[in-house]
Amino acid sequence: MDEAQIKAAVLNHLRSVAPRGKKPTVTSEFTLGNASVRADLAILADEFIGVEIKSATDTLKRVPSQMAGYALHFDQVVLVVAERHLKRLVAEDLCGASLWTVTKDGGIVPVHHGRANKIAAPAYMNLLTQAEIERLVYRPNAQRPSSAGLSDAAIRNAFTKAFEQRYNPTSETFWRAVARRKIRAQDLTLLSRFSEERVRRRAVAQQQADFWQSWTDNFRSNFMLTA
Repeated sequence: MDEAQIKAAVLNHLRSVAPRGKKPTVTSEFTLGNASVRADLAILADEFIGVEIKSATDTLKRVPSQMAGYALHFDQVVLVVAERHLKRLVAEDLCGASLWTVTKDGGIVPVHHGRANKIAAPAYMNLLTQAEIERLVYRPNAQRPSSAGLSDAAIRNAFTKAFEQRYNPTSETFWRAVARRKIRAQDLTLLSRFSEERVRRRAVAQQQADFWQSWTDNFRSNFMLTA
């Protein structure tokens, strides 16, 4: 299974074990502030959950640094690996993350239950854009990641609101599309905030290609008739 297929398997599993009610806000490839780490899945519900995926073709070289970065920003972290990687992992590499494995047929099997992380206020500030920080502190040109004068709860609430504003539209579109059916790898494109723009651009490009193909065919036809 490739990464997209494993993501779909993880989301199917989480949906199957989650209580009924409002669906979580989900996004794919979430950058952790200025760090060179991106979460394969970021899920905001009662807790902020980060998911890192290692398919059978991936290496584990970056796992320790990735898990350390995740632990700074997520309440709960889950590392999901292909079965072949299990024997190569050591507990220290997890930095408190839960460990799941994915079977060849897409089943998710929990292997190790991790611990909750305590997230410092500056880490949430690090996940906000400059514009979001300025709205939070009510003054222009705020220097990130300063949180002076703000309570931890206020900063957490600001991050939650900002994350939902950014990703609720695509997340809601995704959950509507997969309602009452299994989530598939191709559904993950719906989680991109830029997927609609990419679709529009492809449509415009195809229209232009069709126009020029038609023009070329007509030109050749007319040329042959007059030759």
